[in-house]
Amino acid sequence: MTDEHSDQSQDTESPAPAGSAESAESAESVEAAESAESRETADSVGASDGSVPDPPRRVLTMLRALRALRLGWLLAVGAMVVLFLDYQSGMRDPGDTMKSVGGFVGGLAVLMWIAGYFKWTETARFPLKSYPTSPRALVRKTVLFQPLCFLVFSGGFTVVLLRLWHAQLRSTSVSIDQLLTLAVGALGLGLLAATDLLVRATRATYFPPPKKRRFPEQLHRLRRIRLPRPSWRSVLGVVILIVIPPLALGTAATVPHLIASRVTPSTAESIDTSALPALPRSFASTAAWSQDIHNLAEVVAGAAGPVVLSSDGVVGLNPADGSTRWTYPRKHARFIESYSSPDRRHLAVTLDATDGEQPEGMSVDPLVVVLDTVTGRVTYEGFMQEGVLQLTDSVLLNGATGYSLTDGSRLWSIDKEDVSFSPDTWPYSGTAGHSTFLLRGVPRSPEGGPDRHGPHVTYTLMSDTSPVTRRESAPLVTNGQGEPVISSGWVAAFTQTPTPIDFQTSPTGWAAQAVNLDAMAGVTGADTTTYDLGLTSGTNSAASRATGTLTTLPQRTVGHGVGYTPSSTKNFEGGRAVAAIFDPQTRTVSHSAQEAGILSYAGLARAESGGGGVLSVSSGERTPTTVDVPAGSTYYPPGTRHLWTIDDLSPSNPLLTTLSTPGTTLVIMATGPDKGSHSFRIFGISGASS
Repeated sequence: MTDEHSDQSQDTESPAPAGSAESAESAESVEAAESAESRETADSVGASDGSVPDPPRRVLTMLRALRALRLGWLLAVGAMVVLFLDYQSGMRDPGDTMKSVGGFVGGLAVLMWIAGYFKWTETARFPLKSYPTSPRALVRKTVLFQPLCFLVFSGGFTVVLLRLWHAQLRSTSVSIDQLLTLAVGALGLGLLAATDLLVRATRATYFPPPKKRRFPEQLHRLRRIRLPRPSWRSVLGVVILIVIPPLALGTAATVPHLIASRVTPSTAESIDTSALPALPRSFASTAAWSQDIHNLAEVVAGAAGPVVLSSDGVVGLNPADGSTRWTYPRKHARFIESYSSPDRRHLAVTLDATDGEQPEGMSVDPLVVVLDTVTGRVTYEGFMQEGVLQLTDSVLLNGATGYSLTDGSRLWSIDKEDVSFSPDTWPYSGTAGHSTFLLRGVPRSPEGGPDRHGPHVTYTLMSDTSPVTRRESAPLVTNGQGEPVISSGWVAAFTQTPTPIDFQTSPTGWAAQAVNLDAMAGVTGADTTTYDLGLTSGTNSAASRATGTLTTLPQRTVGHGVGYTPSSTKNFEGGRAVAAIFDPQTRTVSHSAQEAGILSYAGLARAESGGGGVLSVSSGERTPTTVDVPAGSTYYPPGTRHLWTIDDLSPSNPLLTTLSTPGTTLVIMATGPDKGSHSFRIFGISGASS
């Protein structure tokens, strides 16, 4: 007898150690399984020829374990598919490069699995004469070659996806959860294919083919078979092997995302609405405070004061002294847009999920985070949907779904066509009414045809508490880009639909009034008062944002029609970019910055001595607010390029801007060059609200 046959016999016949109850029970289960397999062998090949002895015990145990693992990996891959669909991280397209690599690796893996399937199916058709008894012999039969190739392919693709996920996370602070799930799912798919081939190879290598029977005979035989009752240890082992793969892959796909997405904000105490500061309408003689901000992205007006967005995150400032009230740390954040609610209580910011160096063609929707501007608490987080984002005082419209601004819960959904883009329809994103959303949106020219740069636009107005309650809007005045300017729930609307005007002989403008959006939508209790704004050709979005008002443009001069955005005030009557200023805070209409109590000018001039500069801001008063600027603290010398006026429609180099926020008026001055620098100094000027 050869050594190989001796090893085989010893593996097959070695008894369990005596005197151990556990070993005896295990031996019973193994013997029962062996007897079942032996009966199958006898039925298939014939037990009397004795050509192939029964498989070793370890093979039976291994086959049982592989089958359990195969089921476990199948459940794990299914769980990854569910997670991939549930995460909805907005990965619209993985990119041509990733699709090419994934298609090549996946196609190669499929071909290899098909080859292995047919190989072991063909092998299982022939009666066994011998089987390998050592790992070395198994390797010679190439049992392990194809499974190892699956592990190499799936593992390599998983590493590529994980490196891409980590690179985007490190550069943007946004975890693309679908990318992480795809990586773990690819690994699970490779393990599933490898385990399946191992099961087929083991059966084809160690067990003879079953005898072919007709279906009635097979059914009758199944009725007569009495399977041995497995021990509880065997059942427990199988259950563990089935449960481990889904748990392992589920943990690998969720835990890194949860850790990477975890942000611990430093919150502030809430302030009652009646105690919140108002927008200043007068100015002190000098700045109350100043603060240098590096990597500044934007400054917006919150309900309790300024809110600063930078690459380090979001910070809420105290308007009295510029100190920090709350922080939302987000290292390496790449902010795209920010929209506040009409009451400024909530701020929605969108963050870029890619760093610009992602694989070609890869497209991921931005991450949306909604913050309470009073406390700094996060009230919603999710990826942008359908490209539309609006806020009322209590509801966020993300795509076609409404979410509560209190706890981020889903409230309702509407038809995606209401927020879809088309050649003639331009959905609105930004601040909505206090209780009203704007759906669809068709900007039109005076001739009535769709025109992206037309002077008016109409929307379908929808209540944020009853999506079925809708009403068509009046023709709203646009900013020349097909969108209205909404300030604290108020909007400029033409009293009649604009009609064509011969701009070669007459100034171009139509009568407009300030209207509350909620009143236009028929919301109960809304302010139905309207305020006359005179003749206008559009809204001044830059001045409206800087001052917290609803500012309109004068009529176009003779020879200049609408349909484009002018870059100079020469195209407006009076050579100014301000016709009427409606203040939602005081419900008054003014026709000059001084009358409205808002800033109209800010400039940095050279000081008479010392080489420094003097920052002057005014709203037309004889004694402007002045601030000394030390020499060498700005990239450009004072008196050269730091200038802002309310008549600047779209400043090309905003080295100096202003912003009215509750409790303080800000002057934001760039201290670096106009290109490539994100260093700014913020001055806070206090003042009264009336």
